[in-house]
Amino acid sequence: MEERRFNCAGINCAEGVEAVRIQTLIEDTSGSNTELVCEHGLSFYLETALHKALFDLGASGGFLKNARALRIDLTQVDTVILSHGHNDHGGGLREFLSVNNKAKVYVQESAFEGHYSVSRGTLHEIGLDPALHTHPQIVRVSGDMRIDEELFLFSSVSQRIFWPQTNANLMKQEGQGLVPDDFRHEQYLAVADGDKNILFSGCAHRGIVNIMERYCTLFHRAPDVAVTGMHLTSPRTGKCEDYAVLERIAQRLAAYPTQFVTGHCTGEEAYCALKQTLGVQIELLHTGDIMLGSEVGAMR
Repeated sequence: MEERRFNCAGINCAEGVEAVRIQTLIEDTSGSNTELVCEHGLSFYLETALHKALFDLGASGGFLKNARALRIDLTQVDTVILSHGHNDHGGGLREFLSVNNKAKVYVQESAFEGHYSVSRGTLHEIGLDPALHTHPQIVRVSGDMRIDEELFLFSSVSQRIFWPQTNANLMKQEGQGLVPDDFRHEQYLAVADGDKNILFSGCAHRGIVNIMERYCTLFHRAPDVAVTGMHLTSPRTGKCEDYAVLERIAQRLAAYPTQFVTGHCTGEEAYCALKQTLGVQIELLHTGDIMLGSEVGAMR
């Protein structure tokens, strides 16, 4: 089955060696490889000079099935980042821990708190499995953290410009009650590949514009590539952000020298609206898609 590969603009590797390889293990949509399963969830496999890592673990064990089909050995993974405490990004945690007993799994301290969505008056539990919060492979992070010279985690995003309206039905446990989620449990991964930099975000619940601005403050530059869902469409209602807001978001993103690769909770309608302004600066990913550092050219 043909693999769909595309460039990450600005990622170059010395002497033609692929220093970064990113593969979408699972996403909401099917790619060209029809043998792979898809689901409402997200998981990326990363190979860098120093790491074999996972960013998010999908909603189930589907990412494991896809990894086997793609001949990716997840027993060799040394690092896992969970972007936030929702089960479409960490629902496969137990399955991963059953096949890998060495990788460190980095989560924000509040990731295992209760998280819920409200739809038509019905409360839905969408959090991580609380039984796993004391697992010895779990590393609880408070705020920002440098893992090593390649990997940096940050969560300190306080600005609330273009806060996604699709966050309105998302709640968290506080004491004996529920309050609107402030997404303190959301974190972002910055990957350094020589002089090139990649930003990973799961859903960008705090707003992709705010996350980009925080990245620029931390690193004094924009990322070359941002791989991110943007939570511009509600997964329960299918309603997307207002078109006028989408246009303003697109205008802000267009000002960055960054290639955006998106999917999952962005939604096709919202993506098409962003595409009108961003053009080739934004691309849509699917389950199985590969981003290779040495392939700088058109999508294929």
